[in-house]
Amino acid sequence: MEDTTAHWMSAIVAVGNYEKRFEVKRSILKKCRELLTVVIRKLQAAVNMAPKKAKKKESASSNVFTMFEQSQIQEFKEARTISTAYSHLSATAI
Repeated sequence: MEDTTAHWMSAIVAVGNYEKRFEVKRSILKKCRELLTVVIRKLQAAVNMAPKKAKKKESASSNVFTMFEQSQIQEFKEARTISTAYSHLSATAI
């Protein structure tokens, strides 16, 4: 009887741990989705603002990070770091 109880208790703990990891993964995906939405909107705005006829700008910057605020860049870097670390942890747990 005690073995069965211990088995169920460990199963409950395992499910709880799985739920926590799932929530972390879900919050990371939500943050990435929000950041990608911002990227898409900024790129769409840049395309809409482009002149209809192709004119070459002398000092045009191709750096996409100039389109975002420093806080948005930092959030994206943090989300990427967390996502990468979590994927490494998930791969080693399998």
